[in-house]
Amino acid sequence: MESRSIVSYGDSLRSHIYSTLRQEITDGTNPAGAAMPQEALAKRFLSSRSPIREALSRLEAEGLVLLRPRRGYIVKELSPDEIMELFEMRAALEENAAFVATSMRKSQDIEIVRNLLEGMQTLSDHAPMDHQKWMHINREFHHRMYICSKRKRLCDAISALRDQTDAYIRSVIGDQDHLGVANHDHAEIFAAFEVGNATLAASLSKEHCLSTARFMLEKS
Repeated sequence: MESRSIVSYGDSLRSHIYSTLRQEITDGTNPAGAAMPQEALAKRFLSSRSPIREALSRLEAEGLVLLRPRRGYIVKELSPDEIMELFEMRAALEENAAFVATSMRKSQDIEIVRNLLEGMQTLSDHAPMDHQKWMHINREFHHRMYICSKRKRLCDAISALRDQTDAYIRSVIGDQDHLGVANHDHAEIFAAFEVGNATLAASLSKEHCLSTARFMLEKS
């Protein structure tokens, strides 16, 4: 019985370290280029270095951190070309997801997505706390729409790409032009989703991804 509790605690600690570090990267708490020293992290989590190495290896496999020879891990910094590539991949997948989702959505799905859209539109452009809320609702808006497609692998792939780009979107979220354009895009996407125009929802979702990337690169 005792050995089981030890294993359970070890697994729980590994999961906690991994999920905490992952969240801090995707929400921008640990920005691109930030060092991830294993010794300091071990002290922080009151753990050995083994679960730290395991968490960092998983994050490296997901493209969120980078191991530099003899210098340790850092949060991965993306070049403009890499950012554009990720958004082009997102655009292709989200175009497909929006088409299938709009073809399959139910009336209750429409109401849920509508409420998320309205939630974004009520937030202030000038309040930092609202920017965080906007990012959360924005992601949920797209996710809740795409899961109507019932394509789990497709949705998981989109989510993984968003994990790599969300921190960069946060860097421009305070720009009033971005929020205004983004909310306008969302309203158009939802309108197509609501009436079941799958072709339009797909093309708007694709262009939304690409225009977000262009805006970010112009501001960087």
